[in-house]
Amino acid sequence: MTTSPTVATEMPTFALPGRWWRVPLETPEATTASVRSMARSLCPGDELAVLRRDVQERVSAAAAEATKAGARAFHFAIEVVPGAPVPLTLGIYEPTLPPRLSAQGGALASAEALAVSLRSAEPNAAVSSWGDDELGIVRVLSTQAPTADSEVDRPVLRADYWLTAPATDATTVFSFAAPVIWDQTAPALLELLDAIISTVRWSPGGNAESDLA
Repeated sequence: MTTSPTVATEMPTFALPGRWWRVPLETPEATTASVRSMARSLCPGDELAVLRRDVQERVSAAAAEATKAGARAFHFAIEVVPGAPVPLTLGIYEPTLPPRLSAQGGALASAEALAVSLRSAEPNAAVSSWGDDELGIVRVLSTQAPTADSEVDRPVLRADYWLTAPATDATTVFSFAAPVIWDQTAPALLELLDAIISTVRWSPGGNAESDLA
């Protein structure tokens, strides 16, 4: 996704099911070292060298794209459901929005106004909104077809969750992406992502994320 410049605020807490790897984005060196360590832990041994290199290249490319778009955090799913690895990524962003979309007037009202703007900006996406006084959610679903030079030969499902909350001055976006292996996986994947978003909370004075490795 593409975002405008951001002003860093406290990060929300949230829960991710299964096993995820948090890739630091502070410096290219830190990103490279973390991705290399992850690839070695997932694909140890000489017999997995080709797969290890493929994993490292794909995650490095995704992390670089997230960094370029201004992500504050990036996570890669190692195993969400035991025995069923899903190449799911999560980037967290804080785009700057116009004052008219501020959550200070109410989180749900802000989310509904934001949904109108996003439907206009992304007419081919499926946009829905819900929430309450504490948290407004706008979900933007889109499918990207593989390109000629794409490393993934399947459509990629992108689910961007725009979150507005009076507890923070920022609008936070949780951006998930995963290839659609078969059509039946999309509903189950969306159910999983909705469940993750339901765990997002802001704590006064807090600055914490889920503790993942």
